[in-house]
Amino acid sequence: MKTVTGIVKKLAVFCMAFMMACMPAAAYASETGTGDTVTTCNVAFAVADKTASGYPGTSITVEMRDVTGTYDENYTLTQAASWGTGNTPIYTVPAPTTYNVTVSGLEDGYSVVGSDGSSEIRFAAASYGEVTLSLSIVDAGSTAQQEETDTGENTSSIGDAANSDMPDGAEEVFQNFLDATAYIADEKEWQDNFLIKYQLFSSTYCEWYVTYVADATEAEWEEMSLYDRFVWSESYLHFAHASDIGDYDEYYSCEEKFEENLTSYITDLMDYIDGHEEAEKAYLELAAWQYNYVNENGVPYNFINARSYIEELAAADVKEEAGVIQEEEAVTEEAEDELSAEPEEDADEDIVSEEEEEGIWHDTLEKISKSFVSFIVIAVLGIAIAIIIWKRKKLNIEDDQDGGSGIEQTKEE
Repeated sequence: MKTVTGIVKKLAVFCMAFMMACMPAAAYASETGTGDTVTTCNVAFAVADKTASGYPGTSITVEMRDVTGTYDENYTLTQAASWGTGNTPIYTVPAPTTYNVTVSGLEDGYSVVGSDGSSEIRFAAASYGEVTLSLSIVDAGSTAQQEETDTGENTSSIGDAANSDMPDGAEEVFQNFLDATAYIADEKEWQDNFLIKYQLFSSTYCEWYVTYVADATEAEWEEMSLYDRFVWSESYLHFAHASDIGDYDEYYSCEEKFEENLTSYITDLMDYIDGHEEAEKAYLELAAWQYNYVNENGVPYNFINARSYIEELAAADVKEEAGVIQEEEAVTEEAEDELSAEPEEDADEDIVSEEEEEGIWHDTLEKISKSFVSFIVIAVLGIAIAIIIWKRKKLNIEDDQDGGSGIEQTKEE
C-alpha cells in the first residue's frame, strides 16, 4: 500500500514527469500561475532560407510543446525580423524541460528542418540556459531534408564488468545492467526524455562525481556521454549521495523507503518510454543489490572502479596525504639547500675578507718599500749637510780666535 507521500509524488510526476524525475534539488527562481516553481531559458531562433529560388512566404509560426504536455509556447517569426535580415529573435520559455518543435504557416511545397537535417526537431531547455535553435526553410523533399544519423556521441567508454575482486554477485548484476541499457545511448526517445536530465542537471551530478570518486575531475565528467553519466549516477553516485547526507533511515531503513526516496525517481521516468521494461528490470536488480550491500557494509559499492565507497574516499585521502608529504619533503629539501649554502657563503665571505685584508697590507708594504730608499737618501743628504755646516762653523770660530781669517794670513806670509 503506497503512502500518501508516494501517491502525491506519482501525481506530480504524471503532470510534470521530467522535472519531478530529477532527484537533484534545483532552486527555482520564479513561479507560474499554476503554482509550479520554474526557471526560464532563452531560446534564440536562427532561421535560414535554403530553398532553391527563395522562400516566397513572409512569416512562419513555431510551436514548442514540452514532453510532459505542460507547456505550449507559440511564436511567429517574420522574414523582416528573422531570415530576411539575419536577425536571431530571442524568446523565453519555462525550464528545465525538453521541447518538441513544429512549424506551421508554411507555403505549399516547403518545409522546415533542424540543424541535423531532420524534420523531427527537439531541444533541451536548461535552467537559466541559452539555446540557439537552428531552423532551415527548404524545398519539400530536397536533399537538405535528411533524417538524423548516429554521430557516436553517446558511445560508452565504460568497459565490461570483469573483475574477480568484486563481491559476490556484483560482476553479474552490473554486467546485466550494462547489457540491458546499452541500447538507450543512441535511442532518440531515451535521449530526449530520460538521458537529457544528466545534461540539464550536470553540475549536481558532476559535484557528486568529484566528491565520491577518487582522482575524479570535472573535465572527465564534461567529456562523458550522457549514457556514461547515467551509468555512473544510477549505479553508484546516487547511492553514495544518499549515504553521505547522513539520513540512513530515510533511504536504507526498509525497502519501501528505498523505493520511495531513491529508485522511484528513475523508474517513474522510465515508465513513460516505450519498451522500457528490460532496462528498468536490470536497474532495479542492481539497485536491490546495492540496498543489500549498504545494509551489510554501511556504504554502497562502486562497480566501475571495483571498490567500495570507503575505499574510494580512502584512495582520495592517500593521494592527498602523498601530495602533502611530497610538498613537505620539497620544503625540507629547500631548507636544507639553504642551510648548506650558508657555510659556503660565509667561507666565500671570509676568503674575500682575507684577500681584501692581504691586499691592503700588500699595498701598504709596497708603498713603504718604495718610500724607504728615498728616506735613506734624504737622511744621508741631511747628515752630509749637517757635517758641512758643522765644519764650516768650526773654521769660522778658529779664525776669530786668531784675529782674522785664514785667507788673509796666508797672503801676508
